[in-house]
Amino acid sequence: MVEEPTSDETGGEESSEQERELARRLVELLTAGRKIEAVKAYREATGASLREAVEFVNGVAKEHGLSQPSGCSTSAAALFVVAALLSWLAVS
Repeated sequence: MVEEPTSDETGGEESSEQERELARRLVELLTAGRKIEAVKAYREATGASLREAVEFVNGVAKEHGLSQPSGCSTSAAALFVVAALLSWLAVS
């Protein structure tokens, strides 16, 4: 006689599939440089706090070699300042 899976067993399989799908989605977003969206997706899927979500997403990024290089945000800020100054000079 073949036993049907219990609700706990099928729920576990479904949960595991959802976790794999979430992990795939997070890696996809991180690869595209969309970290904020990855944090939002994790929070929506799990109900985690912002801090927990950021820590988890950072861990996923590090695990997959997708961590933001140090100094990248500083370079982006410097680029923004230069662009703003050039725009201001062009108008003046």
